[in-house]
Amino acid sequence: MYSVAHFEDISYHIRRTLLSAKYSVKICVAWINGNIYNTIFQELNARGVNIEIIYNDDYINAKTPIIKLDKILLFPVLPRLRSALMHDKFCIIDDEILITGSFNWSINARNSFENIVIIYQDYKLIKQFLHEFEDLKNHFYYVQQNIPYKQKCTQCNSNTYNLGIFREEEGKYSDSVVQIWQICYANQHTKLISEQDEQFIHSWLLENDTDDFNDDENEYNKEIMLAELNSERKKTIEIQNYFNSSHNVPMHAIGQKILTNSTQHYKWNEAPDWEIKIIWRDMYFRKIIPSELYNDEQIENIIENYNY
Repeated sequence: MYSVAHFEDISYHIRRTLLSAKYSVKICVAWINGNIYNTIFQELNARGVNIEIIYNDDYINAKTPIIKLDKILLFPVLPRLRSALMHDKFCIIDDEILITGSFNWSINARNSFENIVIIYQDYKLIKQFLHEFEDLKNHFYYVQQNIPYKQKCTQCNSNTYNLGIFREEEGKYSDSVVQIWQICYANQHTKLISEQDEQFIHSWLLENDTDDFNDDENEYNKEIMLAELNSERKKTIEIQNYFNSSHNVPMHAIGQKILTNSTQHYKWNEAPDWEIKIIWRDMYFRKIIPSELYNDEQIENIIENYNY
């Protein structure tokens, strides 16, 4: 595992690293100039390297398009809002080399002060970027046509999102309750829209299968990383499928109620401090829905409902 930074001749270093690819290249950049990189893609295509490219669907990229070849899949994406660009800049080669930094793959970028870092065999980091790549591709290219979801809050007329929550399990049969709450953007008004009793739901949907893999830092390798990646993505799909089939409402985020001060609460009788930890968010709502909802006015009604 090692890395190197480049501040000059960045396009040259990118092209040279691309040519080292043996079986796959995944590129996610806002702007990419086909005149600069098409010859590289032609050579990789001739060698049988699979290439996937995510980029903004705009007039800038349309002026210098990427060549269409057998081994190239193109994913032009439209942003959620006009002012909310897909502004990622990274590339993953053979699932073991990561290129990331400020540099866009455009002709004008060479005139600016930019940087890239090329990171080799940091598989825990690369897995995060692989998740990001697949999330962007699957949502903005395959799913985007099914949104936007425009449900209004009945109290303030703000747009809303739907949040599914798993309650903690209890008893011999691991009884639990799964709820779906509608929450508005502006004022966090909440409304319970679906509720269902379940058994063993945590072991089915929430237990981490990746514990079966060896995560010893000295042994963590590409094979283990890819197995974890596939397991985590499969688990996310299973959770989404559960809500789609059992509750029949569109889901935008899924969370779990967590007691953050369990030791202090059970040992010293401190007041419980709850939060809802978001374990999945729809890409479309990722900039709207926070990664945690805390035990304040934002989720007071949800927590109180869970404590009956």
